[in-house]
Amino acid sequence: MSEPQSAVVAGSKGFVDAMGAHLKMRFGAAPHVVRDAGEVLAACGDKGGLLVLEYAGSSWLEAVKGLRGLPGGGGVLSIVAAIAPAQSADAEPLRRAGVDEVVSWQGRVDPVVWAVDRVMGRSRGRQDSDPRPNPAPVRGDASETVSEPGKSPAAPAFRDPVPTPSGAPLSAANQAASEIAAVLWPGAVPSAASAEALLLSVVAGRAAGEAGQVAAAERVLAAVSALERTAFAGAEVPIDCAFLRSVVALRLRLDLALSSAPAAGCAVDQTVAEQLLADVDGILAQLKALAPSAPPGVMPALDPTRHAIVDGGVRVAGALSRLVQVGEAQPAALAANKGPTTRVLSNANAGETEGLGFLRKGPWIALALIFAAVAGYHGWRLATTPAPRPPATLAGAPANTYSVKQGATRLLKTLAGKTVDPVSLERFKDQEQLKGNVVRDLDSGTWAIEPDPTGGGSKP
Repeated sequence: MSEPQSAVVAGSKGFVDAMGAHLKMRFGAAPHVVRDAGEVLAACGDKGGLLVLEYAGSSWLEAVKGLRGLPGGGGVLSIVAAIAPAQSADAEPLRRAGVDEVVSWQGRVDPVVWAVDRVMGRSRGRQDSDPRPNPAPVRGDASETVSEPGKSPAAPAFRDPVPTPSGAPLSAANQAASEIAAVLWPGAVPSAASAEALLLSVVAGRAAGEAGQVAAAERVLAAVSALERTAFAGAEVPIDCAFLRSVVALRLRLDLALSSAPAAGCAVDQTVAEQLLADVDGILAQLKALAPSAPPGVMPALDPTRHAIVDGGVRVAGALSRLVQVGEAQPAALAANKGPTTRVLSNANAGETEGLGFLRKGPWIALALIFAAVAGYHGWRLATTPAPRPPATLAGAPANTYSVKQGATRLLKTLAGKTVDPVSLERFKDQEQLKGNVVRDLDSGTWAIEPDPTGGGSKP
């Protein structure tokens, strides 16, 4: 079995409803639903598979400990926990208890679905790494070893050391990023042509690619319209088939980029990231140019993908702002990875060393003078420059916001450290609706203002 064949989803009705359809598509059957932490042990037990839970307090932490305390750690059970920001302090205890992935839950299913794919990909990778069949037991008819409490089971003599089980606590860093550490993010994201080829292979039933990429392609194809899937099946469509495939391929590339984004402060390939964002702008511009001449029904069918590309572009740009550009974090990384090198010791006598002292200090003195000059210049500029004005926002927008243009879409963002009055925000949404626009919630504190695809212009 290359991946878990059953799933349990636990939590509130909203969480269960949000995750149920995605898990059914992924496993081919509806997940078993658990509403209470006390039911988890009976639902999972030693059956293995996947548990996706919405964390709602210490009772769920105890349930995880109970599962991991079973002989064998609860079979080959993988656990993904979605936790609200207000309870983020419990994230580390959950990892120590044996949760494979802890992700933030703010009503968006994407981060949870990506975590599920990562966990399943690791589970499949561990089994694929040792393709040899398990030999029959040497003696007796016991087929498994049960460890005593507090002791680890001894590895059988005929096997290599057992890989880390899926229930072992994992580091907080994104595991997908560590697997491609040799390539700076997002350099491992496939090109447009490679992404399109991957999608074509999945549609044809001959998926060719890494497990995580194939899972992402399946997820994207399940989310796009029938029109877009038809473009990959080779059937006739009312607009350019190649353009449709390029749009869906970009959606897949953004999905892969976001699911492999490393932890804040890591190095990033700035050139590749900016090219990905340029591709977003290019596709959005082409979609805008297509709108006036598109046959009826085409643009509404493409709207979900267009929204996903806008959202993905914004989130990639946000991830890029948290990471270190190439070159900024490289010296330390290179020093840590260097092998042993030959060191040359000086044979200079004391007199020669004294003579070299000033030459060694000279560059530092010059550098200090340069810093002093620069500091003086900036001090003068600071004293003579008027206080900066707050960034521009949209007419009628709530206080503490500013406006950013992203392709054909206007974004409204909250100023750092500020909050937005909900009443003012609703008033702004009503105002934009009267103008024929729609205001969509993106990430927390960000909204997209776009033309209403239904053409509505007045509030009922």
